[in-house]
Amino acid sequence: MPNPSASSSRTHSSITGERSWGVLLHPTSLPGDYFNGDLGHSARRFVDFLAAGGASWWQTLPTNPADPAGSPYSTASSFAGEPLLIDLEDLIARGLLKRTELGSIVGDSPRKVNYPAARKFRLAAHKTAYNRAKSSTDLLKSAAFKKFRTNQHHWLPDYALFMALAKKYGTCDWTCWPQPFKQRQKAAMVAAAKELADDIAFVEFQQFIYDQQWLALRDYAASRKVRLIGDIPIFVSHQSADVWSHQNIFCLKHDGKPEVVAGCPPDRFNAKGQLWGNALYNWKALKSTGYEWWIARFERLLEHFDLIRLDHFIGFYRYWAVPSHARTAVRGKWRYTPGNDFFETAIRRLRNLPLIAEDLGLVTTEVVQLRERFGFPGMRIVQFGFSSGADADHHKPHQYQIDSVVYTGTHDNETALGYLERIKKESRTLKKGAHNELQTACSYLGIEPRNLNAGPAAMIRTAFASVSSLAIIPMQDLLGLPASHRMNVPGTSSGNWTWRCLQSEVSPQLAKQLLQESSVFGRSKWRP
Repeated sequence: MPNPSASSSRTHSSITGERSWGVLLHPTSLPGDYFNGDLGHSARRFVDFLAAGGASWWQTLPTNPADPAGSPYSTASSFAGEPLLIDLEDLIARGLLKRTELGSIVGDSPRKVNYPAARKFRLAAHKTAYNRAKSSTDLLKSAAFKKFRTNQHHWLPDYALFMALAKKYGTCDWTCWPQPFKQRQKAAMVAAAKELADDIAFVEFQQFIYDQQWLALRDYAASRKVRLIGDIPIFVSHQSADVWSHQNIFCLKHDGKPEVVAGCPPDRFNAKGQLWGNALYNWKALKSTGYEWWIARFERLLEHFDLIRLDHFIGFYRYWAVPSHARTAVRGKWRYTPGNDFFETAIRRLRNLPLIAEDLGLVTTEVVQLRERFGFPGMRIVQFGFSSGADADHHKPHQYQIDSVVYTGTHDNETALGYLERIKKESRTLKKGAHNELQTACSYLGIEPRNLNAGPAAMIRTAFASVSSLAIIPMQDLLGLPASHRMNVPGTSSGNWTWRCLQSEVSPQLAKQLLQESSVFGRSKWRP
């Protein structure tokens, strides 16, 4: 099997040859009605904001159905779209909803997504639209709906049946279902498909509407010269249609429960390591299928996005496997993957695999070689460049490479202002290393410790000025917000994924400022 050459494989990154920038904002964080942001007017308005600011990219978090806590990194399907993102105004325009049926919606603080309220309200609206589609329109018999079901046959029937069974038995933990369904016995599956036909059709309806709306948004973004960056978590939830319908490619015991789960080994930050709990792949079985499930996953996401951030890239070289009964990650062991063969196969099958490799964490020489072999740009985090950590030099902007993507911070980091305020506070308590980190950050950014409010803008300029081909800035940093506005605090189970921006913050004034600044550093073209 021929190996991709360095020169040819680097075309897969889709970022080389230009200097550009974009914004990291999940669609649920958009402003708007009905408890959370969605794919409607506010999404198109955000695209207009990006275009006016000279940005070429909009990066989201995973857009699959989130778990009850709102985490898009724990989903019931790696192929389905999040129903919460369906634009209800579009359903009104289609004649599937009446505005009076939505009532007067007053949610919690517009700064936060109210997931329980959003799910309750939006699910009821979807049900009303579905029932009207059944009774008074030909949508469910249309050629477009039939084509969607045909094109998505490799995942949609399993996902729709999974959700219908989860509703019937009150849990997504399929190992708690009756044995015939755990084992996917043919007779039981056929009987369930008949019994639960209406629930199955409803899920398919939701996914069809979501798909149409997303593709329309992508077309709108393309018309404004804005491209979309998606996100693929490497691991999936055990309580998902993915594992239930493809049990052979995961490391499971005879009862369907995990044999081993994903985690992170002990380090200087956590003496017990991190226990993530995700199902782990049986890479030998995956290889025997030609990696069909993963390739289908790439194909599905590339229907919606122009570029993909591949989460936890180091896991495609080796991963930490922890016995499923363990209470900490200490007893885990390294297991290795056929990473080279996997990417060679995927690129050969897909022709083009435009990825950003999230190469953060325990990066070894072998991980770097794997990434460079296929020309995937890696990530650089400005915040990480000021510490005394072993990888600090790697993240100092003057050390970057052209074929990289620079972030001021990610969804897992503090905001830029929050980071600076924390190290200033720690320096006052004489915490080891904090004083030096603060001094390094202030010297590098050209700011004074007494004026940290200037830090986010300085950090953005630093990212813009770097040689990295692409710079991505979280919306919170564009707005200079403190730590209370961060998206996620790793290792915590509540209060995450809820942040929203305000309508007034997506402003023409900010777009004009960003256009001027990004143009200075060659990251945008002046647009009319």
